[in-house]
Amino acid sequence: MRPPSDRRRDAGDLLLLILLAALPLFALRGLMFPPALGPPHPETPCPVPVEVSGAGVGCLPPAAARAARLSAGDRLSPGRLLLRGRMAPGRLAAWNAPVDLNRASLAELASLDGVGPRLAERIARARPFGKIDELARVRGIGRKKLARMRPRLAIAQPRLE
Repeated sequence: MRPPSDRRRDAGDLLLLILLAALPLFALRGLMFPPALGPPHPETPCPVPVEVSGAGVGCLPPAAARAARLSAGDRLSPGRLLLRGRMAPGRLAAWNAPVDLNRASLAELASLDGVGPRLAERIARARPFGKIDELARVRGIGRKKLARMRPRLAIAQPRLE
């Protein structure tokens, strides 16, 4: 008998594969819109943009993304093994995908409005953040810059496995 954590992980992976198989159906129902390289439609918000190699970017409903343990900006590469990663920083910015302050790479942080490589390094050194407002303690981020960046900032809750 396998431990419950392995069964939960297998169930999550199965759900993820079902979602990947259903992405073309989501496209027919209007839940997946622009092609892989195009920006999102400005009048149609995308709650959870997820990129699948070879299929483009799809928009998942929040409940489906939570069930599959996906977050906005995740990139999936199906094959013999399902590889998970992150969208390219430019694509994250085009889709207005949130950037997790505690987990984002330097390139992802630099994709934020008004953040360059040096400020991205200062943000990374100031981790961990408990609230988005704590970002203001980083030199180079004032009230105005924080207000401009706030729509793309997130602090993910720890995943329970």
